[in-house]
Amino acid sequence: MTAVTRVAPTHHQRITFGKVISRTLGIITLIVSLVVFMFPFFWMISCSLKTLGEVSVFPPPILPAKAQFVNYLVAFQSAPLLRYGLNSLIVCISVIILVIGMTSLAAYALVFLDIRFKKVVFLILMAPQMVAGVTLMLPLFIVLLELKLLNTLPALIIPYAVLYSPFSTMLLRGYLQTLPKDLVEAARVDGATELWTLTRVIFPLLKPALGTVAIFCFIWSWNEFLYAMVFIQKPMLRTVSVGLALLNSIPNFPPQTNIILAAATAITIPVLVVFATMQRQFIEGITAGAVKS
Repeated sequence: MTAVTRVAPTHHQRITFGKVISRTLGIITLIVSLVVFMFPFFWMISCSLKTLGEVSVFPPPILPAKAQFVNYLVAFQSAPLLRYGLNSLIVCISVIILVIGMTSLAAYALVFLDIRFKKVVFLILMAPQMVAGVTLMLPLFIVLLELKLLNTLPALIIPYAVLYSPFSTMLLRGYLQTLPKDLVEAARVDGATELWTLTRVIFPLLKPALGTVAIFCFIWSWNEFLYAMVFIQKPMLRTVSVGLALLNSIPNFPPQTNIILAAATAITIPVLVVFATMQRQFIEGITAGAVKS
């Protein structure tokens, strides 16, 4: 009989095997996480295409027997969701413009301008971030009432812009601190004004941070409910978050889970589209800003 010689795995083979195991476990973890996080969204879409009987039965079926796209038509006929979406879109775009305009100026001043008590000014700007939004509701309500802005879209745009500015300023300031100050100094030597330097030199490098600010402002403004519920009482000025919540209280319309989930799916799609679009720009900005000549 021929003796079989067992060869022990080499050090390189052990390292390669360990990498394969580690990579496999990482892929499995990512797949499980993806399924866990995507399942609620999948279930919302599935239930929005079911009949009321399929949604009410226990255990409910995973997929509808026949897709009921009519649920979306009923949802849009039951409430002016398009009008609510337009109101929310106006609020979101206005907030993004205001926040980017204010916070970019503030961050630029905190990083590149020689001002006294810079840290104290930064702490004062961050103070609203430390206060819960619900505690500001009563004073904001009184101010908006005195200014006669209640039941108008500026009643949401102005508070949102103020509340979202501290976080945005902190984010932009942190990003600007990573940029070389020689860029600003060179522009000043050439006789450029501070505004010209901000718009022509700094803004192109701020694309990643500005994309992040825009994403956060859009999602926060689109989903905000409490201020929109209190400050806006006119039905045609409501936002999508309030309109969806009030879908249960429409006269002569019994609450139907499948219709409500159809409306929820419809108002979630714009957020996903904006996030996907801005994320692409966000990645492109990081790639462009990472290359230094």
